[in-house]
Amino acid sequence: MNNSIYVNILNYMHDFKTGIRNLIKWFRVIWKDRDYDHSFIYEILRFKLEKQAYYLYHINKFISTQRDVEKMLLCSRLCMIQQEDLYDSEYLEYFDFEISSSPSPTNPGCYEMDTVIISENLDEYLSKYPRKHKMAIEGKLDLFIRPADPIELKKAYAMEIAHYNQQQSKEILFKLLNQNIQRWWD
Repeated sequence: MNNSIYVNILNYMHDFKTGIRNLIKWFRVIWKDRDYDHSFIYEILRFKLEKQAYYLYHINKFISTQRDVEKMLLCSRLCMIQQEDLYDSEYLEYFDFEISSSPSPTNPGCYEMDTVIISENLDEYLSKYPRKHKMAIEGKLDLFIRPADPIELKKAYAMEIAHYNQQQSKEILFKLLNQNIQRWWD
């Protein structure tokens, strides 16, 4: 048998086995994938980054491999933060509220949501981010309406900080990917 034919058959068999392993490996992720939400894009990216980091960690051919693995895992963590909106919802842990709905007087058949704050500890949240709190006070974040009620104003500042942090984590994620993704191979 010709050597090149033998090599081609071995390559085909190896590719076939790798393809089957990939189908099994990706099955859970693809099964849960949906087209209607950005969080599924982050799930796919996160899964790929973690698998590639694990692979590179175990073959460890280059001096820079450990640092590349750390960056991949950081990107994976940032994907999870985006996927679960962790920063956007962080401030919610600092107050208790009740949500009720009532029929809308201006839009028949629709409802309006009413939020009543029961207790709040937003000062603790705002103190976690003093520089960003100052930016919010100065109007540098300026994402939400400035209510007159002091508690609602603190809530608006907290929401601005949370949204700003969420945006910053997304920018860091894509900046890291942009700077490094072409270097991540064995």
